[in-house]
Amino acid sequence: IDLRARPEPGAGHRCLLGMGVHEDYRRAGLGARLIEHAAAWAHGQGLAWIDLEVLSENAPAIGLYERCGFTRTGETTDMFRIDGDSLSYSYMTRALGA
Repeated sequence: IDLRARPEPGAGHRCLLGMGVHEDYRRAGLGARLIEHAAAWAHGQGLAWIDLEVLSENAPAIGLYERCGFTRTGETTDMFRIDGDSLSYSYMTRALGA
């Protein structure tokens, strides 16, 4: 899991989430624990939002992110063309703290 600064000026209160769990360890709650740990750390650093980008076709990942409090904010259709397939990108965000 990684958190990185957003590249846009004035977005210092937000970060981008990137993560992956090896297929042998999926469906065991590890992803949710990683996200919660990263969110707690980010909140402790004074960040207000975590954003992410995920392939729209990746239903298991989107389900995990939704269970962890992320909501979809948009989608770019036909973002990538890989091996002849058109893939879209979903954008999601989660507010930190109350």
